[in-house]
Amino acid sequence: MSRNLLINTGNILSLDEAKKKASQNTRDELVDTLKIILREEKNQGDNIVFMNGIGDTGIENTERAELKVTVKVFVSSPEAESLKDALDKVFEHLNTDTIESLVIAYTTKHDSEDILMSLKSLWRAVEEYVKVGKLSSVGLSDLSTNTFIELFQWANVKPAIVQINLATCCVVPPALQEFSKANDVQLLTHSDPSEILPEDKLKEIFGSPVSLHWVVKYQIHLKCRGDAVAELPFAIDRILRMCSRAKYLLSVEMSLPTTIKENKTTDGERKKDKRRVYVKVKTREKKSKE
Repeated sequence: MSRNLLINTGNILSLDEAKKKASQNTRDELVDTLKIILREEKNQGDNIVFMNGIGDTGIENTERAELKVTVKVFVSSPEAESLKDALDKVFEHLNTDTIESLVIAYTTKHDSEDILMSLKSLWRAVEEYVKVGKLSSVGLSDLSTNTFIELFQWANVKPAIVQINLATCCVVPPALQEFSKANDVQLLTHSDPSEILPEDKLKEIFGSPVSLHWVVKYQIHLKCRGDAVAELPFAIDRILRMCSRAKYLLSVEMSLPTTIKENKTTDGERKKDKRRVYVKVKTREKKSKE
């Protein structure tokens, strides 16, 4: 048997420990935050199906037209349903029908031909969301130049964004630069780790081997308007609360131990900030011994 567990970390920056580590990379931030949430919820029992962190006001308190939601999905499965699950969770928890910018980061150890086939499967799902108006600008991350060009030429909905990691590629490939310029593709750099949560980190967090389904990294931007100058202090406060750092969603499958490993942390002052991490965990229940 198995059961699902959803973890919502809420406002990460409202935790003192997170505020002291403002320069953390994506991986370290995720690891530390999940440890805090699991420690705080460890006394709720083995049958709990939802863990909720520190709540926030949500984007419903701001006019949707004033916001821009950008999302990056890290996925290792070529199954379209996995990507759809990630996107649907974002729509649900942000209470929005649209995402302005989406980037897919697909990681695998297969060769380039298999990667292209997998990307096509995932991209068909992206195109479905674009056609119904749920996604606006869509793109891909960390692909070879040839793979990106082949997918671009095949796709009905053309990628408008391509991301490269300067940590693994010191110089942007000239061929990719030329192709992006000629086809009006936005070429961006990023610093996310190639493997956002390795197996050893997942085991460190949950206390048992974990299979990662997907990770979503998202940000909510407050659009600038000409009349915002008159309300500058208020506008700055909203920007700091909503856009200071990224937010996350995370889905894994695991065998949950009877006792979640306790991690030493400090309780923090709780301020309003729109940073979240949601963890969907599918666990296998242990059979009782007769």
